[in-house]
Amino acid sequence: MTMRTTSVSGKRLAAAGALLCIAGVAHAQPEGSTPWMVVPSPNGGPQPLGNTLNAVEALSPTDAWAVGFHYNPAHCEYCPTPLSMHWNGAAWSLVSTPAIPEAQKAQLDDIDAVSSTDIWAVGWGINNNCGLCGWTVIQHWDGSSWTRAQSPNPGLANALYGVAAVSATDVWAVGDQWLSFSAKVPLIVHYDGAAWTPVAYPPIEYGQLDSVFALGANDVWAVGVAGVISTGIRGLAFHWDGASWTEVPLPHEPGGYIWLRSISGVASNDVWAVGVYKYVNHNGHAIASARTWHWDGTSWSRVPQSGVGGHDSRMYGVHAISSDDVWAVGGGDPPLGSNLAFEYQTVHWDGVRWSRVENPNQAVLLAVGGSSRSDVWAVGWGMDSLGYSTGTHTLHHNGSPPLCYANCDRSATPPALNVQDFSCFLARFAAWDPYANCDGSTEWPEFNVQDFSCFLTRYAAGCP
Repeated sequence: MTMRTTSVSGKRLAAAGALLCIAGVAHAQPEGSTPWMVVPSPNGGPQPLGNTLNAVEALSPTDAWAVGFHYNPAHCEYCPTPLSMHWNGAAWSLVSTPAIPEAQKAQLDDIDAVSSTDIWAVGWGINNNCGLCGWTVIQHWDGSSWTRAQSPNPGLANALYGVAAVSATDVWAVGDQWLSFSAKVPLIVHYDGAAWTPVAYPPIEYGQLDSVFALGANDVWAVGVAGVISTGIRGLAFHWDGASWTEVPLPHEPGGYIWLRSISGVASNDVWAVGVYKYVNHNGHAIASARTWHWDGTSWSRVPQSGVGGHDSRMYGVHAISSDDVWAVGGGDPPLGSNLAFEYQTVHWDGVRWSRVENPNQAVLLAVGGSSRSDVWAVGWGMDSLGYSTGTHTLHHNGSPPLCYANCDRSATPPALNVQDFSCFLARFAAWDPYANCDGSTEWPEFNVQDFSCFLTRYAAGCP
C-alpha cells in the first residue's frame, strides 16, 4: 500500500441519571442513514461460497480494483484460485487473471497502484501433494490485461501478503518463507523496474510480514509478527530508510503479544498500524482484543479505539486519507442487547479520536481503501441472515454524514432526539465505556457528567 493524495454497573447508572442521551448513542444511526452502502459485486466460479475479496485499491471514483479468490472445483472442492474485479464508476466486473499451473490453491492478498496502467497484485500458491512447498505470486496490470511476473522463491515454501508501489521502478512486497518444517521467517522482495529480488533484513528467529506501506523511496514500513513462545512473541515493525531495513520496537503489553495486520499513513510522523493483542485469561481462554497503534515520527504508541471491543475483537485493515480522515475495518462483540454473536465494524479517526460508524453488518470486512474523503471502499465476503456466504462483498462510503448521530431509538418523526433515546442508550451502550465516554477521560469514573457537555457540543446540535 502506498500513500495516496473494522449488565450496566451502578456507577454508570448513577452517572447516566444526569444525562438524557450521551455520546455513546452517536454510533447508532437511523435505518437508511448509514453512510456505508452495499454495492453489488460479482462472484467467480460456480458458487458464491469461497468468493472473498482480500484487498482494494481506489485510484478515483471511476477506477478501483479488488482482489482475492474464489473456489475452483477443477482442482478440488475447496481450492482457491485468484480473483480480480474492476470498478468503472457504475459497476464491478470480473477481470481474468493468469493461471497458476503449478499450484492447486492460489489467491491474491493485496494490490497497489502507481497509475491506472501500472498496478501490482501479490499472493501465493501451494500444492497439497508436495509436502512443504509454495510459490510467491506477483501479477501486473498494464492497462489492458494482467500478466504474471517472475518472482523470487528463496525458501522451501513462500508467500506474499502485502505490496506497496512507490514508482514504476520502486515496488515492495512482503510475506514469509519456510526454511524448514520448523523455521518460518519474513520475506521481503523489491522490484527495480527490471526484476524482483529478495532484500535482506535484521535476523528474525521466526515470523512473517503481513502488510507494507510506502510514503516514499526512503520511507517504507512493513509490519507483522515475530518470535516463538519460548522466547516471546511480539509485534513486528520494520522501516526502510532508503539503504537498509531496521526493526523499530513497539511498546510491550504484558501477558500476551501483538500481531500487526495492516499499516497506512499520510506523513513520516503520522502512520497507523492495526491488528490484535492475543493473550490467555485467568480461565485459560484465548482472548483477542483489537489494537490500534500510531507512529509520531519518534515512537509507536497505542491509541484507544472506540467501537471495536469485547473479549473477542480484532482489526484487519487500515487506510489513511489525511491526518483527520483514517478508516479501519475489523470486528468484535456487539453492543449489549444485540442478537448478533459478532459484529463486523468500520471505525473512523477524525484527528482527535476513533469512533464507530455503522455499516449494514452483512459481511466479514478484511480491507479498506479510498481515493478521497468521499470515495472509500471496504471489502470482504458477505453473509446472509443465517451466516452462509453470499460471496464477494463491497461497501462504499461517499463522505455523507448520518442523519442524526444522537438518535439512538431511530425515531423518524420529530423530535428525533427524545427521552426514549435515554432508555435506548442504557440498553445498548452504557456497558461499553468506549461508546459512552465522549470526553475521552481515562480516570475513574470514565463515564461521567462531563460526557453530557461533550455530547451536546459534538453530536446533539445536528439533531431535530
